[in-house]
Amino acid sequence: MKHRIAIVNDDVDFIDAMKMLLKEFGDYEVFVIHEGEKAYQRLKKEKPDLIILDIRMDSPQRGWSILDLLTLDPQTKDIPVIICTASTLGEDKINWLKKHNVHSLNKPFEINDLVSIIKITLMPPDKPSLK
Repeated sequence: MKHRIAIVNDDVDFIDAMKMLLKEFGDYEVFVIHEGEKAYQRLKKEKPDLIILDIRMDSPQRGWSILDLLTLDPQTKDIPVIICTASTLGEDKINWLKKHNVHSLNKPFEINDLVSIIKITLMPPDKPSLK
């Protein structure tokens, strides 16, 4: 069964690269959400297996707002999220991400790091993690 991955990002070049990489390195069904203000409702409706979220979209706090909504909603709180950011995260943000089991990937990132974190994130909880 193909895993459904949502890419939430407003950067067309990043989206194109991610779609190409995901197609090349895995059997994933990918859909894209460009607009931050509509992202939460669409994610709630589509219920992907994984969300790759740009933390800074059309406004500096948009990604954090989406992430807050996702983690607070019982219907979406269990959807795994990987945030991508070029920003340096403070200790408070890092602790919040750990508490909510959200993975992060700093831009620019290595392709192998992306592939590994996706595989680990999509792994069923009863399976041992990849080393």
